[in-house]
Amino acid sequence: MRDMNGFELYDEIRKIDNDIEVCFLTAATEYYDKYNQRYSSKKKEFFITKPVSLKDLANTINSILS
Repeated sequence: MRDMNGFELYDEIRKIDNDIEVCFLTAATEYYDKYNQRYSSKKKEFFITKPVSLKDLANTINSILS
């Protein structure tokens, strides 16, 4: 994204709906430390790293929604 990163977008979305759940999907594993520092109360499974199979992605999302 040009003007903001995913974390900033998430923060803006939370201003609109504080109950929304968001999964971060990235190929850059170095962002996990930033995620963990910024959102330490969020579950680890909300941060998904590529490559991920469609089946594993669907299972993770279904697990989160349950």
